Amino acid sequence: MSGFWHPLSGVFLENPRALASPRVLKLLLSVGPVVLRYAGDRMWPALEDGRTFEAVPIETRPPRPGTGLVAATGGVVDVWRVVAADAQTVRLVADSDPAEACDLPIGDVLAEIPELASTDVGPGSRCGRRRRLECEERRRAADPDPDPALTVRTKYEAQAAHYAAGSARMITPETARWFAREVPSATRVLVVGSGAGREAVELADAGYWVHGIDFSEAMTDHAIAYGGRCGSAATFECRDLREWRPEDRSFGAAFFTYDVYSFLPSAADRREALARLRDGLGPDGRLFLSARLVFRVRDRRSLAVQHGRAQRAGRSSERGDSHTRFLSPEGRLGRAFVHLFEPLELVEEVESAGWRVIDARPGHLHFHAR
Repeated sequence: MSGFWHPLSGVFLENPRALASPRVLKLLLSVGPVVLRYAGDRMWPALEDGRTFEAVPIETRPPRPGTGLVAATGGVVDVWRVVAADAQTVRLVADSDPAEACDLPIGDVLAEIPELASTDVGPGSRCGRRRRLECEERRRAADPDPDPALTVRTKYEAQAAHYAAGSARMITPETARWFAREVPSATRVLVVGSGAGREAVELADAGYWVHGIDFSEAMTDHAIAYGGRCGSAATFECRDLREWRPEDRSFGAAFFTYDVYSFLPSAADRREALARLRDGLGPDGRLFLSARLVFRVRDRRSLAVQHGRAQRAGRSSERGDSHTRFLSPEGRLGRAFVHLFEPLELVEEVESAGWRVIDARPGHLHFHAR
């Protein structure tokens, strides 16, 4: 089952409020039980978003089926339910996540949750809970804010350290080769939504003069630090694309990082930003645009339901407006604005701002200034 919103969860320390790390949690558990806070919906209804619980050092090895555990997977601490276990391995699921069971070494188990005992963890039960959560989520919207884009800023401010710690290349080899065929080396490139700086540095390493803009101060600080560590010539500034205007026509191309166009909260704002880009890039400017697309019929229905409910509630909404979820610093699920496009709708909107579509590849559309 693939839902409109992915199951999400994490474990926070109570004081100070921060995501729990395996190392810190092991240290605290060596003294005794620890009170933790759960954020997310993968263990609903046994654990609700924002609820505190007590984790105790595990006593029974291997743990019994149905036991609730705190375990670390890939360095991330989360809550799980035991399906089966032996002396070396424990098989785990989450109560409202229909994904396949996860096998972990017994050594990755950190603690037991005495209050979290159940045996109802079959695939049918987990799928049923997920469907109910999906229906409930359609009733929601991005966190309240006069400017929905600021909910996106809140999300990326909270996640900046995570992005900065990444090491994988952000531009796929296929996209890099495509960009190189279309944009001559030494061209001045604007990276929109430069984040922690990886895409900008990768383009600079490929021979371009790169300037990145991002409206998250935390992300921009990480980008500047990352560029300095890499010895990159890429430059960065914290700016909102809706207000940014190039001083001259020195840019030859603009590269939007993954989904950034979908974080602008109104069609009017998006068109105005694209028109300014067209003027700033000049007559031969190239635009590589990334937005979140929707293809499945049931996803279109979810967007239609959200739009209808927003209108009935008197909220300002355009068809396609929705939200993503993230773990907020408060230890709860946060919700940030996102706009989803049908492919033809996206092309029509960008072309209405003075661009002409040239090509499309996974993740990006290529436009030429008209």
